[in-house]
Amino acid sequence: VNLINAGNAGFYYAQNPGPDTALDYKGPQLVNVRARACVYGYYLDTRGEYANFDGCHAERCSTYGYHVGAGNTSLNGCHVTRNVGGINIEFGTNDSHSSATGCKFNHNDNIGIRYNSFNGWRFNDCEIYSGGTGSVTIPSAVGGLQFSDCQIDIDEIVMVSGSQARFVDCQFALSYTLSLSSVNAGARLEFINSTQTSGYPSPSTKAGIPAVIQAHMA
Repeated sequence: VNLINAGNAGFYYAQNPGPDTALDYKGPQLVNVRARACVYGYYLDTRGEYANFDGCHAERCSTYGYHVGAGNTSLNGCHVTRNVGGINIEFGTNDSHSSATGCKFNHNDNIGIRYNSFNGWRFNDCEIYSGGTGSVTIPSAVGGLQFSDCQIDIDEIVMVSGSQARFVDCQFALSYTLSLSSVNAGARLEFINSTQTSGYPSPSTKAGIPAVIQAHMA
């Protein structure tokens, strides 16, 4: 299924009424859908929960490939490429506690991944390649963002005071020089068992990097 130039959002979903109803937490299941040249490729609004995307791609969208303001979302094998922004994870009602597995967030113009939610997202075995400003951005004092077993090649991580993020068993590539200069001194950023490359700055010597950053780079 191709959603091309489909107005504000190629796919829009909101207000799953939850338990004790006919839907009973049964969200939409999308398989092999491609959203191209939309404002948003896929837009999950408040309570648009339990949506499952398998092989659903977003490309050339003018805002974000995915906007997720809902909880219990699963992205599996999705390609989010060549959009202005990759994925925007926002506050909602019962938002987050979701995951992306085996996905590619590559070559988006500005922010690749924007996380603005309390309840946690996990990116597992994903490729994140982007030279855009604020490639991974946490714009408020929230935690719960974790990247595990990912291949990462980005320009910048942006974190405000009180925000938290963790990179576990990740491999950082060589194409870009990752800047941590926009990580606030009150943020907590952890690198655990992640592969160091010559394109990666040393947090112990880079000016302005807070002592709370734990750089366990093997």
